[in-house]
Amino acid sequence: MILVTGATGFVGRRLIRLLAEAYGASRILCLAYDRADNELERTGRSILDEAGIRYIPVDLVSGRGLGNVPKSPSLVLHLASNTDTGASNHAVNDIGTRNLLAAIQPLSPDTHFIFTSTIAVADHREDIDRPVNEETPLLRPFNDHGRSKLAAEVYLRERARADGFRATIVRLCAVYGRGTRTGGLFERLSQMAFGDSVIARFNYPGRLSLINVDDIARILVLLSGRLVPSGTSELFIPVAEVATISELIQYYYQAWGIGYRPIRFPPAFWRFCDLIANVFYRIEPILPHAVNNRIWQLGLVVGSGFHNESAKIHRTFPGLRLKRFKDGVGEMIR
Repeated sequence: MILVTGATGFVGRRLIRLLAEAYGASRILCLAYDRADNELERTGRSILDEAGIRYIPVDLVSGRGLGNVPKSPSLVLHLASNTDTGASNHAVNDIGTRNLLAAIQPLSPDTHFIFTSTIAVADHREDIDRPVNEETPLLRPFNDHGRSKLAAEVYLRERARADGFRATIVRLCAVYGRGTRTGGLFERLSQMAFGDSVIARFNYPGRLSLINVDDIARILVLLSGRLVPSGTSELFIPVAEVATISELIQYYYQAWGIGYRPIRFPPAFWRFCDLIANVFYRIEPILPHAVNNRIWQLGLVVGSGFHNESAKIHRTFPGLRLKRFKDGVGEMIR
């Protein structure tokens, strides 16, 4: 049995189609959030119904419905997550992962558990100017989203080592493509460019690591067939390219057919902005969550918190070709 969480989400709905092709729909069982009632969830469940894929309504945080989940799956792809950094509750990321693991025990040495984490776990590190790879030591993340995901990573590694199953952690960078989250980064950049906003023309230096949603779904399927030694965990940070926020906005200008007229601030100005953001990071525990989250988001456009570069996925799967943002931006504005 192949168990999938988050199958109705942005990445999950692409992944589920590829899994059905690779393994057969009859082998797949999905866990769907039992209280979600929105367009994304409804269309996601329609995809499962059309593909003939079974799903069980559950709540990973409270444990509701987990008693109906079969034990000992051979493969788990755990994508269920709260990716809204502005939300005040990210318990599904860590508590949900703990509850899921408890519900499906025992896991055999042949069970492969794949967990999608986030580059937000690496926004705080000793050398912030160097890009992150799989070996970079991390400090306490500045945001609740990153902290909950890092806690889940640590717990999964511990359980894999103690229980003897195989684990793969995939830290997702900025995932883009048709159907990105309403109100998210890419929609905001698109709107700024379409309106030719003054602030859209600033030369923001913040560097962002990117990957297309179809590519990350394909990579997850490739990793599902990879042999990881029992009792161990492996980390991957798939990255297709790195671009500044300013470069991304320029791609949107091109897609909308609008002339781009940059407003350039000197490097010293952006270094000062980054310094101010880091001052606020230090007092994060005393700030209201909404205030801290907005400062954190603004800090990303001037700093290198989301700058990840790694060739590990390409070494593991030689010949892997990944899409470029400039070639996919058009489909996001239609």
